[in-house]
Amino acid sequence: MTRPIGASAALALSLVAAQLSWADEMDWETKRDRDGIQVFTSAVAGSPYDAVRSTMTIASSLSALVALVLDTEACPEWADLCAESNVFETVSETEFYVYTLNDVPWPVSDRDATTHVVWTQDPETLEVTMTATLVTGKRPKRRRTVRLAEGTTGWSFQPLGNGEVRITSSAHLEPGGAVPGWLSNRLLVDSPFTTMQRMRDLITSGRYDDAQFDWVSEP
Repeated sequence: MTRPIGASAALALSLVAAQLSWADEMDWETKRDRDGIQVFTSAVAGSPYDAVRSTMTIASSLSALVALVLDTEACPEWADLCAESNVFETVSETEFYVYTLNDVPWPVSDRDATTHVVWTQDPETLEVTMTATLVTGKRPKRRRTVRLAEGTTGWSFQPLGNGEVRITSSAHLEPGGAVPGWLSNRLLVDSPFTTMQRMRDLITSGRYDDAQFDWVSEP
């Protein structure tokens, strides 16, 4: 069942589509295909750092997946390297500002970030999309950390029918400071792969089965 889309929702949908269009235009190369999870990387014009995309298909409601990502306190349970995450400013039920602290292996300094998060749902396909754009000036940097200041990450939950959803995560970040090759490889391949595995474990545990949102229509 679809619902009429208002002017503000249409504007948000256009914003998210524009911010994530870079991911659809990339020349993705498969780096890992295992356990039902695929991880891809792609060079980014004008940047020394690659973008990464990971995807898998699981049985889930759209609302359960949204609830998991919105549960910032659970971030350390499933998002690899995440040590802390919290919403520090709420604009609406689908727009937030989020602070995240990433516990990066020694000897590299931990990274923290503030992001502008926007959620939308396509009224025709029912695909749910989240985009998180790094912003500055919203919250002071944590001591002894490096502030991530440039980049975009996103989630897409695409209903396929028969209760299955294709989950896609895309990201391109400028890490700031020197990052050794072994860590760069972890961030681009191991980290998104582990994140997908843990995400699947939490969804199949049933923790978010009862989640419902007024702005999410289920197939």
